[in-house]
Amino acid sequence: MTEKKILMSFKGAFAQPIIVEIGQTLRSKIAAQPVESITERTLLMKKIFAVFVELAQNVMFYSAEQELDEYGKECGVGILVISENAETYCVSSGNQIASADGERLSTLCESVRALSKEELKERYTEQRRLPRGSSSGAGLGFLDVARRADLPLEYAVTPLSGDRALFMLSAYFAK
Repeated sequence: MTEKKILMSFKGAFAQPIIVEIGQTLRSKIAAQPVESITERTLLMKKIFAVFVELAQNVMFYSAEQELDEYGKECGVGILVISENAETYCVSSGNQIASADGERLSTLCESVRALSKEELKERYTEQRRLPRGSSSGAGLGFLDVARRADLPLEYAVTPLSGDRALFMLSAYFAK
């Protein structure tokens, strides 16, 4: 993990208390990273934290693999990794999905990747104005992640056994 410059990782059930704890740790880790100004650090921290929350909630709500939390509530199981290299930070998540959803998610990711920053902003604003549940285009969460990321989103859908696939999504932020 040190060699790959992984700042933090979590694999397991994404219950709300876990997300809060990881979020607090993430804030501390990013706050300790060297940057040119406090303003840059604050902006970077806000972007990374917002994407972390979105990806963690996607796992919690949409993972095909579910476990019960300590209160008996179902929550999604997956993985979240935050890493860095010389130029970027990366927030990645992965979770199981139904194989039948793989093509739809790939199409969604490709459509989001094809949008410019201005188009992402416009589409995001349009989606927010729609009544909840009436969206037919890119999901608000994907648009928000893509809007905040400094590079196009990367994704992969990998078939697993049975009727499951692994969906991975990564967002990158310039240092």
